[in-house]
Amino acid sequence: MTTILIRAIQITVSSQRRNGNTELSLAKLCQVALSLRLDKSQQCSAWHRRPLKKKQIEYAALDAAVLPKLLDNMLLAIQYTFKGST
Repeated sequence: MTTILIRAIQITVSSQRRNGNTELSLAKLCQVALSLRLDKSQQCSAWHRRPLKKKQIEYAALDAAVLPKLLDNMLLAIQYTFKGST
């Protein structure tokens, strides 16, 4: 599964670079692949402080929650790419 994910990311990044997009981040991948804007306002918050704030926990959970959806979307894109090249 890890190899599939890495290949999916490589294809997505390659496609984005062909379209002139050079930024690679989870937020950018979600924007492009899922039409979803991730709120990154908690990215640089005080993660070392405990207890974590509710917004920090929600931020971390959302980052984790989008990964399966992103993978599914990328796998569909790979299938489409390979069907079109045969």
